[in-house]
Amino acid sequence: MSKNNIDDAKLEVKNFLINANRPYSCQDVANNFQNKYNKSLIQKSLDFQKSIQELQNHLDRLRSEIDELRQKSEEFNESKNVEENIDDNVEKKSRLTVKRKKLIDEWRKRKRMATGIIQTIMENCPKKKKDFFEEVGIETDEDYNVIIPSNV
Repeated sequence: MSKNNIDDAKLEVKNFLINANRPYSCQDVANNFQNKYNKSLIQKSLDFQKSIQELQNHLDRLRSEIDELRQKSEEFNESKNVEENIDDNVEKKSRLTVKRKKLIDEWRKRKRMATGIIQTIMENCPKKKKDFFEEVGIETDEDYNVIIPSNV
C-alpha cells in the first residue's frame, strides 16, 4: 500500500466518523466502505484517530493547567505588589514620623521663645497679661484648647 492510500484512508475514516457522529467498531466502518479499504488499514486509521483524540485531550488538560498556573502567577504578583506597598507605607510612615517629631520640636521651641519674650515685656508692663494679649492681638494655644502632642 502506498503512503498516499494510507493518508486517504485516514482522511475518509475521519470524515465518516465526524459525519456519522456516533461510535463505530472497526468492522462496521469496513462494511460502510464496502471493501474500498481493507480492515487492517481501517484499524490503523481508527488507531490514528484514537491517538489524535488522546493527544487532543492531553493538550486540553495542559491548557487548563497553564490557565491555572497563570492565575496563580497573577495572584502571586498581586500579593507581591501588596507586600511592596506595605514596605512603601512603612517607609512613608517612618519618614512622616521623623518629620512630625521635627515639627513638634520646632513648635515647642517657638512657643518657649515667644513665652520668654512675653515674660520680658510683662515685667515692665503695668497691664494684666490677659489685657496685654487682647490689646496686641496675641492668640495662645490655650485659647483654642490646643495641646502640643507628645513626641511619640
